[in-house]
Amino acid sequence: MKNAVVDIIRGALEESRRREELKVSAEPTIIVSVPREEGHGDLATTVAMALASSEKKKPREIAEILVRNIRDEAAIIEKTEIAGPGFINFFLRNRYWTSVLRDVAEAGPEYGRSDAGRGEKAQVEFVSANPTGPLHVGHGRGAAVGDALARLLSFAGYDVQREFYVNDRGRQVRLLGESVWARVCDLQGTPYPFPEEGYKGAYIRDIAAAFNNSQALREMARRLGASDWAGLASRPLEDVLPFVISFAKDSIMAEIRRDLDDFGVSFDDWFSEESLYRDGKVEQVLAGLRAQGIMYDKDGAQWFATSRFGDDKDRVVIKQDGEMTYFASDIAYHEDKFLRGFDRVIDIWGADHHGYIPRMKAVVQALGHDPARFEVLLVQLVNLLREGQPVAMGKREGEFVTLSEVVREPRTRFTTSSTRTRGSARSSGRRPSGESLFLRSRRRISRCSCFQRRWRWRSRSPPSRR
Repeated sequence: MKNAVVDIIRGALEESRRREELKVSAEPTIIVSVPREEGHGDLATTVAMALASSEKKKPREIAEILVRNIRDEAAIIEKTEIAGPGFINFFLRNRYWTSVLRDVAEAGPEYGRSDAGRGEKAQVEFVSANPTGPLHVGHGRGAAVGDALARLLSFAGYDVQREFYVNDRGRQVRLLGESVWARVCDLQGTPYPFPEEGYKGAYIRDIAAAFNNSQALREMARRLGASDWAGLASRPLEDVLPFVISFAKDSIMAEIRRDLDDFGVSFDDWFSEESLYRDGKVEQVLAGLRAQGIMYDKDGAQWFATSRFGDDKDRVVIKQDGEMTYFASDIAYHEDKFLRGFDRVIDIWGADHHGYIPRMKAVVQALGHDPARFEVLLVQLVNLLREGQPVAMGKREGEFVTLSEVVREPRTRFTTSSTRTRGSARSSGRRPSGESLFLRSRRRISRCSCFQRRWRWRSRSPPSRR
């Protein structure tokens, strides 16, 4: 309907110019919006005010000229009104609205599809939770928003790729491995000090129990030359940790994939942070920045001169002890995105990462890409209240409501709609429509019976994205 009104306004501009009532040397941007107040019509435009300077006329006078030259051949306008300094308010005929509904019914699921994107390659990265525990309810909103955005872009003609960035490297993953190993030792009757900042959730014990009875444990013993548990337990932590971390990460990622599949969200690629180091991409991109003089040494650390590109200060990339920061991974990861040929790169982050945006915009520009091609959508996540008191969700403390619980709880209430929609999509090999998934996701999170019984919730700035 907005497009129809824009065409009518454009026609009025042309007619006004033909009659030499207006010069209209250059067509202005025609903005049509829904008025805030119901009595001001169905749609309104400020085009008369936009023309005031170039036409050297009062906006209201321009509005009168435009209204006088309106040619409504489709007869969709019931009346027009000029309000305030020069707003033009449009009141549409009722039969126009019913005709739109008829078009929607006839087009069915294809209504609104367009080629606005013209095949432009767009990547949407979302969720990207650390593989150190199950997805919690906070991840659910990011998953719903990212999935809905990807579907809408695809519906609008973009070539969309959905990506989950797996943070499978660094201190948090090491703490995961140490936590699981401590629980394995407990099961074997060989107490091992639990890491001070380790993960305490019950899921750690479950992973430890699975590892304790797995072929992975036996393979680890064989490769380390241990014939029994005593021989294995005597090995240094650094020897056993790679095996434990690998098993724990794989177990958690398998659960994350299942939870997202149950939630109706899928990904085209699961990108490993570790692969950036394994393939030498981090060192390669940092070497290029050093060669350009964009990285420099200071106080024993290596810094990225992001302040040259709009950031408020320079950032550490490699710490004094030689350890890479997360920033190093993010630099290489976003360079890799653009090298893969994406025209538009969209990240969905938690709102507490708003300060990280200028830094990454600076990175994109420093790497020689147009920062306008990189966009970040921030989502507010969830704050849970129990008996009126905030409940801090954290994997390390082991207290959180999992996404799987959110999905399971409402099934008795939404069995018919969710089962039919997801079932039909799977049988046809297609994903369910973006609108139905988005609405279903919102229902799952906001109306979940587990919240109604035990929790109240409100929006807040979320925990860390990574």
